[in-house]
Amino acid sequence: MIPGMGTKIYRYLAASIGAVATMALVQSCSSLSSKGDLAAAFGPVEYVNNTLRVTDNMPLTVIWSAANAALQELQITVTGSANDLKSGRLEGKDERNRSVSIQMTWESKYATKIQIEVGTVASTDNRSEAGQIHEKMRNRYAPVQAITLSPGT
Repeated sequence: MIPGMGTKIYRYLAASIGAVATMALVQSCSSLSSKGDLAAAFGPVEYVNNTLRVTDNMPLTVIWSAANAALQELQITVTGSANDLKSGRLEGKDERNRSVSIQMTWESKYATKIQIEVGTVASTDNRSEAGQIHEKMRNRYAPVQAITLSPGT
């Protein structure tokens, strides 16, 4: 055996294993950040008793900002707002004077429970508007989700 060759082989082997592991990580992260798979990073949406319920894998602070921006974008007037480290609540009125409520509750560092109510009774219109609000919120924090899932962060 050539002197020093054993050390070089071990370094080469370690570097190769590291490169393969890095490529596997990059591949898995890039597949999660594609638009189709990104929706899978969000929880399933339920609609029960006039309330849209979902837990999304984002911090409460990001959800809070997205909810405020969604209401502003949909021209829903905010009439009440409360926020602390564990929860947030937004109250408002839409253009048809229906009440809108978004309750956000911290579940963990990267998970927030969301409840959206529109109006006072379950109806197709109320369900549709609640879904639209949630979709606008997701559109706001989906880029943050992609960044969070990208390699090296």
